[in-house]
Amino acid sequence: MVDIHCHILPEIDDGASCMDEALEMCRLAVDDGITKIVATPHYNPDLFNTSLKKVPELLSKLKVAVSEAGLPLELFSAAEVALAPGVLEKVRTSSSLTFGGLENQIRYFLAELPANVLPPNWDSYLLSHYSEGLIPILVHPERDNSIAKRPEILDKFIAGGGVLQITAGSITGELGERALHTSAEFLEKGYVHIIASDAHSSGFRKPALSEAARVASDIIGREKAQNLVIKNPQSVLSGLRFSSSENLHC
Repeated sequence: MVDIHCHILPEIDDGASCMDEALEMCRLAVDDGITKIVATPHYNPDLFNTSLKKVPELLSKLKVAVSEAGLPLELFSAAEVALAPGVLEKVRTSSSLTFGGLENQIRYFLAELPANVLPPNWDSYLLSHYSEGLIPILVHPERDNSIAKRPEILDKFIAGGGVLQITAGSITGELGERALHTSAEFLEKGYVHIIASDAHSSGFRKPALSEAARVASDIIGREKAQNLVIKNPQSVLSGLRFSSSENLHC
């Protein structure tokens, strides 16, 4: 399985507290059947003093630790980008914020909306560079109150080529009843394209996808559920376009 949203780099945001915990998260991921992880620290200058310049060095150190531990795990990096005025220009020009850096012709990026507040025209803004191959992945919409109350507001975003990623802990119930109910509804509607861990530690919200994939299988069938943790996230890593609206029921 491929986990494209994980706060596994140590001491850079609210994720892993140290290199030892980061390595333990890698062990847990491997035990769960994950073979690839993308480290995605927050890019939100208002909340985190995240220095993107630290990412290559931290990723390199973690790769060495993983290799020395004999863990069969590949590591990559991108970022979880908070929606803010002008942020897309930074995404377009920074090699640290997108999957594949500036090399892939099709470049995906993780987009986080403000908590429980939908800015006007948020969907059009996120898709404004879609024709250039810059594709937004909206993270954990099932945990947003305003979206949970009116899930149909996602239709335009998905129909326009936007991608939805829900959190594994939402599907398994770890993140509460509301997130559980909403994520199941999104799966039934065909809204979901990717399941990721959004892991932040080796305890609560750890890097695991297998249980979420099993629960999703009960809702949408095993083949579609496997696509959410293998095929689609691998397409993101490889810079391959896939139809984000093919399963949309509307």
